[in-house]
Amino acid sequence: VGIEAGIYADPVFLKLAAFNGNGNAAMGIDQQKSFAGWGGLNFTDFTIGGSGYYLTPSATLGEGYQLRFGSFGWARVWRFVVLGEYDLGYNALDYAATNVDRMIAIHGSMEFDCGNNVYIRLQREFLNPSLAAGDESVRNVGGVRFFPVQNLQVSLDYQLIEPVVGNSVSGFVADTHVFF
Repeated sequence: VGIEAGIYADPVFLKLAAFNGNGNAAMGIDQQKSFAGWGGLNFTDFTIGGSGYYLTPSATLGEGYQLRFGSFGWARVWRFVVLGEYDLGYNALDYAATNVDRMIAIHGSMEFDCGNNVYIRLQREFLNPSLAAGDESVRNVGGVRFFPVQNLQVSLDYQLIEPVVGNSVSGFVADTHVFF
């Protein structure tokens, strides 16, 4: 059960949400409340903004809080769109928050509009889910996205995931998204 409210009075956008847990500890869900927000400024050729998320600790399950926050922005120059995002997070692994994992994620991408609803995309991401040495990885993605009809996206990407420790993983990914 939750509530979400937002306002989109150009150029400002803001959305806030709050949710309750259902109290079923047997399913791993406690009375943990979660709060999220997202907002920024949107103009014709660029957008800047930020987001945040907080999950309250659970005494019943002995779990600590989760906190995520970050910033993002994009800009359009001619047929190119460049996007960047930086996110930081904390996971308290116990209720007393004596053991906290930190994480970081950085995303950058560039997309070229080929016309006729076809886009070429290159992206690079860095992820370190625990800020521990050897836990970080880089993901490189290149591909094409197109919209054969309105609100339907089809993508074909090649991705290469390169962890600092362990073997690289690569392959093609095909997917579709329907927007409502």
